Amino acid sequence: MTTTQALDKHNGLIHYWARKYQKSLDLDYDDVFQIAQIGFVRGWEQAPENPSEDYHKNYAIRSARNLLNGERKKQGRLKRSHNLIYLDQQLEGVGCLLDLIPGPDDPEYDDNSVYIQAALKTLKPKDQRLLMHVYFAGLPATEYADHEGITHQAASHRLKKALTKLKAAIPKPVFQELLSTR
Repeated sequence: MTTTQALDKHNGLIHYWARKYQKSLDLDYDDVFQIAQIGFVRGWEQAPENPSEDYHKNYAIRSARNLLNGERKKQGRLKRSHNLIYLDQQLEGVGCLLDLIPGPDDPEYDDNSVYIQAALKTLKPKDQRLLMHVYFAGLPATEYADHEGITHQAASHRLKKALTKLKAAIPKPVFQELLSTR
């Protein structure tokens, strides 16, 4: 059976899954149906050689559902994404994150603050936010992960990588002092 024949024969089944997933996707039905068709075609063409048409159909439907699930996950990530907050961005009622690090006018200011500020500016904005929230604002990494919509493991991994980059950018005694005071 050719792919076109399979699409014609199993069109009702593809419509069934498209309708089922359309409820959870922010897309028109035609778009969801097209995604399901693309997944079905991919699955039908990639199915291992097997004489059973039933096997090909099940493999193709599984592929369509996987593609629809991927689209649903992608939309979920987009809904959870938050605006970036930069170190020098003014936040209502809080000021900016750099204000949490002592500046030249603060009584707590020392030479280490210069190293820390410069090193933080070399990190990606998401790593800056994580370090500022965890080490300077005292927010637990798990709570930060929940707020950002990422797993606790991802937050822990990102924190470890950010600390490694920070450690490479500032002198060792300053880095050790930073970890011991927070």
